[in-house]
Amino acid sequence: MKRFKSIDVFRGFILLEMVWVHLCAWWLREEDLWLSIIPIPYIDRVAGPGFVFIAGVSMVLFVRNRMNITQNSSTYKKKMVRNEYYLRSFLLFLIALVYNMVVAFQFKDPTLIWTWFVVFTIACSLLLAWPIFKTPKLFRIFLAALIWLLNYFLYTFISSYQGKANLFGILYHILYNNVDLDPLPSFFSFLILGTVIGDILFDIYQIDNQYERSTALKNRLVFPTLLIGTSLIIFGLIYGYPLTLNIVSGSWICFSLGVNLLFFSILLAFEEFELIKVKKQYRFLYYFSYYSLTIYLAHNLLYLIFLHQFRWIFASLLNIGIIILIGLLFRALYRSSWRNKASLKFQLGKLAENITMRIEAKKRRKQIFNERKN
Repeated sequence: MKRFKSIDVFRGFILLEMVWVHLCAWWLREEDLWLSIIPIPYIDRVAGPGFVFIAGVSMVLFVRNRMNITQNSSTYKKKMVRNEYYLRSFLLFLIALVYNMVVAFQFKDPTLIWTWFVVFTIACSLLLAWPIFKTPKLFRIFLAALIWLLNYFLYTFISSYQGKANLFGILYHILYNNVDLDPLPSFFSFLILGTVIGDILFDIYQIDNQYERSTALKNRLVFPTLLIGTSLIIFGLIYGYPLTLNIVSGSWICFSLGVNLLFFSILLAFEEFELIKVKKQYRFLYYFSYYSLTIYLAHNLLYLIFLHQFRWIFASLLNIGIIILIGLLFRALYRSSWRNKASLKFQLGKLAENITMRIEAKKRRKQIFNERKN
């Protein structure tokens, strides 16, 4: 299948938002933090779900493409697709766990080892998601809604046990530490819904005729997601306010899901129907997408450099400069011999693929040895 520019732009823009939010939180003076009360929390509450959502879209496309390969290959089997998927997810989990350990060491708080930073959330979501790929799309939509509903009652019940040394206190720590970040019970459904969008996209792009494909894209994906996304945003802002920023509230779910659906559908429309030529801007965001895991982990090195040192205007200008420098740095890496070496996401996938192939080769050698022995 083609590489979707819309997915790269979406992921790159979400990561750019995350970097901006983090730099504002780190570098703004205490007396200027109030200026970020309105925009920053809303951006943060949309970017996290968007990162999880696009991970679901990307991973289901990866699985479907790999499954297509198995149909015409005598050596690459469906079980290998499953093994490679789990290895990718588990390796991402290890990276996220190491990241959490570094944070725990930095703040001298061992409880932070199990904290729902977004990469940790995505890794755990992917480890849970494989059985869901085999279910109908409508079932996944109902499952996502059910998980959100159960999450609301579960959080309401166990939130009073936060910090207590009992069974419910431990359960709260496992499920919601830290609730202001990206806890799995609240965010897993975004990945599930991302797999639904990814499956619809995959099915549409199996259509060879360009006119039929464009018509299907409009009728089955772009128009429905535009309508649903807009409706969810209006509902989340008007009906649910001021709970729009509460990650266990229905208004937050509606608002954040609506924004991400609307943004993704607009990008798809721009790409498929060529409404606007944005090649240069796409390439800039493409570097943020291609090196998303690398940038997400590496940008944390900026935390202590100017901690709470700048006023709002200067911090905003500095943030813009830093983001441009990050883009230029990874643009240079992409054009060098370090293109793939600098991408943790690429290296993680390659390692998972190599391990899968070695395991399968070892099984074949053992099978041949047993056949000869008999």
